[in-house]
Amino acid sequence: MAADGEKPKAKKGPVFYGGILTFIGGVLLLMSFSSPYWLQSYEIAYLDFKNMGLWEFCFFNFRFPNSQHDHKFNGCHHVFSDEYRILREWILPAWLQAVQAFVSLAFLASFSAQIVVSLMLMRWPLVLWRRFQYETTLTTFFFTVSTAVSLFLAVAVFGGRCWDRSWLMYPNYNYLSWSYYMAIFSLGFHALASLLFGMHAYQVRQQQALQPNDYRLEQLSQVGSLGYPYYAPSIATPSPTPYERVDDNHVYVPDPSVGGSQRY
Repeated sequence: MAADGEKPKAKKGPVFYGGILTFIGGVLLLMSFSSPYWLQSYEIAYLDFKNMGLWEFCFFNFRFPNSQHDHKFNGCHHVFSDEYRILREWILPAWLQAVQAFVSLAFLASFSAQIVVSLMLMRWPLVLWRRFQYETTLTTFFFTVSTAVSLFLAVAVFGGRCWDRSWLMYPNYNYLSWSYYMAIFSLGFHALASLLFGMHAYQVRQQQALQPNDYRLEQLSQVGSLGYPYYAPSIATPSPTPYERVDDNHVYVPDPSVGGSQRY
């Protein structure tokens, strides 16, 4: 119970907690998306390959066996840079390009979900929120589910193909690093957020089914498209017949069935 003069605290529902999970998952996904530590070699192995991410590879005095030029690759460079022009077909096989596509799609879906959740928490615009609350929640659910599914495909494909001997040399000395696990944690947060948004969409659907149609139309008609009150036109009823001068022994009362008056 709130004390006198204090405003009651708003109850935090699935949208609030789902928004927090989506935000945390989005931050983890951003870190995983931009960091070059999906795969890393053990330092004790002293390999030419050091670490890699979705968009960056790091080597130290690496000579590409299939190259006719005696060139050593050192440092970290973008996969589409001129430095890795000779290695591009080798370091970017088809399955790694699929992983890049899945993570990029998950990043866009997560960012879109965060925008929609922000609008839901602010109830802005209020007119659209009142009218399309179920559709908005369902849209957020779709974005978070798309993020979770895309991340699942990405981590599954990368985890199953990163030790392929036709890709990097000496794969037994490589291990999955923290950027890969950030993607897994982001997958978990988005999956939990999608469950909360699904529960909220189900609750909103049940509430709308229990409310009568007239009550819902009355709520929607309170605010017009420009913010001015709007009321649906009511059925016009005929005015009652004017009262006549009668004796005290007679009383006239209105008859609601005919809209006039009747003598008793």
